Amino acid sequence: MFETLGEKIAARRWWVIGAWAVLLLVALPFSFSLTKVVNSTGTTAPGSQSAAVQTVVDRSFPSATRVTAMVVFHRPFRPLDARDRLAIRQATLDLKGDHNVQKVSRPGFAKNGRLAYIVLTLKTHKAVDSTGMVPGLKKRLALVRLPPGLSADLTGTAPIFAAFNNTVAVSLSRAEILTLPLTILVLVFVFGSIAASLIPGLTAFAGITLGLAALYLLRSFVPLTNSVQNAAAMLGLGVGIDYSLILISRFRRESAAGRTVSQALAVTCATAGKTVAFSGCIVAATNLILSAIGQPLLVSLSLGVFASVTCTVLASLTLTPALLACLGPHLEWPRGLGRWKTRVVGVAFGHRGFWASHARRIMARPWAVLIATGTVVLLLAIPALNLRLQDISTLSLPPGLPAREGYLRYTQAFGAGSLGPITLLVHSPDGVLSPGFYPKLRRLEKNLRQEAGVARVVGVADLPGPRVAALRLLPRRPKSVENLLSADRRSTLIYVYPKTDPNSQASFELVHRLRRLVAGDKHVLVGGSAAKIVDIINGIGSSFPALALAVMALTYLILLVLLRSILLPLKAVLLTLLSTLASYGFLFLFFQAGYGSALLGFHPQTAIAWSSPPLVFSILFGLSTDYEVFLLSRIQEHYQATGDNRESVARGLEETAGIITSAAFLMVTVFVSFGFSPLVLMQEIGLGMSFAIILDATLVRMRLVPATMALLGPWNWWLPPWLSRFLPPPETVKLEE
Repeated sequence: MFETLGEKIAARRWWVIGAWAVLLLVALPFSFSLTKVVNSTGTTAPGSQSAAVQTVVDRSFPSATRVTAMVVFHRPFRPLDARDRLAIRQATLDLKGDHNVQKVSRPGFAKNGRLAYIVLTLKTHKAVDSTGMVPGLKKRLALVRLPPGLSADLTGTAPIFAAFNNTVAVSLSRAEILTLPLTILVLVFVFGSIAASLIPGLTAFAGITLGLAALYLLRSFVPLTNSVQNAAAMLGLGVGIDYSLILISRFRRESAAGRTVSQALAVTCATAGKTVAFSGCIVAATNLILSAIGQPLLVSLSLGVFASVTCTVLASLTLTPALLACLGPHLEWPRGLGRWKTRVVGVAFGHRGFWASHARRIMARPWAVLIATGTVVLLLAIPALNLRLQDISTLSLPPGLPAREGYLRYTQAFGAGSLGPITLLVHSPDGVLSPGFYPKLRRLEKNLRQEAGVARVVGVADLPGPRVAALRLLPRRPKSVENLLSADRRSTLIYVYPKTDPNSQASFELVHRLRRLVAGDKHVLVGGSAAKIVDIINGIGSSFPALALAVMALTYLILLVLLRSILLPLKAVLLTLLSTLASYGFLFLFFQAGYGSALLGFHPQTAIAWSSPPLVFSILFGLSTDYEVFLLSRIQEHYQATGDNRESVARGLEETAGIITSAAFLMVTVFVSFGFSPLVLMQEIGLGMSFAIILDATLVRMRLVPATMALLGPWNWWLPPWLSRFLPPPETVKLEE
């Protein structure tokens, strides 16, 4: 099938290129418009207690769901004086005049007298809509004349959300500026040709553009986060370059063997094209399975990667062969670069058979290599057992940003948990203020105050008796209690402020204690920021292991069809899993244990972001299997031709190691650029992926694979006859000598 595809593309190369040109002209407007239609999917845990509480709050407590901002005024060495207070009042009046502000609170003051704050309630219920309001608020605040020494930091939900978005956007722009020139230089070096180095870029561009256009159409059915295009572009670029390297290297090898362009393209598609198709299925499937976790952010990102990778595979199997057919003998232009590259490679490796000799040395003592290398990888993986998860912290923003500094100063003055209360939703069909239920409400608040780790509790039971009696009789609730009492008086909110940061293990434990306290009471649910994080982590913990097994099972089945072997797919899955666990161990040591905080200058973490492990797993499992499929497919071709297991491994490694190393280097270049982002989440994903790919492309593929294949010998290719009847027949290709 793939050989026929290559022949048809060679015969109709210009038609294929023309079809892609038309397709891209249609897709470009949609891909450029994706940014305008995506928004924040939020971080929720569907089906959880916290989600149920949020649903009721959105419906019955609309004033409590409005997005807020806060201005924190601070004087470091002495209490605020009359001039300071006058400036604060002026800022209050100026900010009231902003058309996006619904109301401004009266100034509040800290006990030390050096800090004051005002809360701005914005005219929106969605954080993503508030980002456009923040610049106007900053401008108004900047016009206020502050006395020397008095600072004013704009923080709160809207400014923090905007700060994260801006930091991500700036980081991605910097990453692109750093990555693209280096990628071009590496491609020119790898191919020794400018003409050949242009094809990966064109393939990746076509796949990414079509993928983003597909996401534009998909956004009508599934909410997509505003970072989906970045994830899609990053993975599309990575696999587009990987697949082009595989196809171009095979085409050049077949052309060098004396085949015509049409023949070389037919063999390329039958071998490397088949590898790309199966590998792409694995990458796309692993990310699609990730969406079954149900967390909106992960669903959005996994669908983005799925669309981008699927379209990039389509471009690799059609556009890349067409471009190869058109360039043909001109693929080596300019030839002087190729001769220069040959001299450089000769100096680096000594001779052309470096990787074959390397494989033979390993296979001469496979047990020693397996034990030594396996021990190193296992030691790197062991720390992963201590991995803990949390949400993205405001303190992970770069120091000096007003949103971060204002948050830090406020929480230092009023308590670490003062901006993240745990919310208890209490409901009674007879009314929470009814004489039969109200005493129960008072007992509940009393018990909550007695819990360790609780700083304060705010609820309607705090109100004096006459006020409660009046609330029972009033036809409408006063505005002063609209954040605590629903309009029908059947629901009320109790805000429990922890002594610790909402994004800390101590606050998570407090959530568990409060839920045990109200367990069995159908009238009470526990939600709020800390509870939401707990529910997300619990959801990932309960579903991720099963989904990981599903990914490994599907990968095994796809490789079984491709390699027609029982043991090789199992070995591939286990080695990829080992690489993934080692990357988790790296994340623990570098971020959670804090050994990397001094190097990169981030705030020491007590856990890693909950989104990092599933994202690293899905991306790495696909990319690592890429290299495994490429290597084993080439070894399989030689084994089918010679029947010599050891020689097939040596020759397969010789012909693929350079491409695997080059592809890995390019991927590491992309991911390391994210590692230097000021945002810790991007550092975790960038450096975690870089470490895993380096480990996978060196110790795993270049040492463990030859060692295990030498030990298994003929068992590498064992397939029961009864199973062979259910698999597609093997395609044999005559190899060049």
